Amino acid sequence: MIAHLYIISEGPDGPVKIGRTISAPSARLASLQTGNPRPLHIYRSYVLPCDEVIAAERELHEELNLFGLIGEWFEIPESFIDRYMPDFFLSNGFEPLR
Repeated sequence: MIAHLYIISEGPDGPVKIGRTISAPSARLASLQTGNPRPLHIYRSYVLPCDEVIAAERELHEELNLFGLIGEWFEIPESFIDRYMPDFFLSNGFEPLR
């Protein structure tokens, strides 16, 4: 079974939500948008096996803890995500399926 590790953003300067879902990330976006007055968009979505997506989400939350706001929201610009994620996957042994 596969799952999605997603990064939902309020815009180029953040904040971003890092989470996981077994359904389409667009469904998760719709539910988050209901409770957020600012427009959100799916900035990145990575497909991983279910067991890996759980570990990847946990590791990302731990590594980015210093940028944490509340829950799964982080004060991180989208440009940081672009630079950070390739190294994150490589250094932690995760390989997105697409």
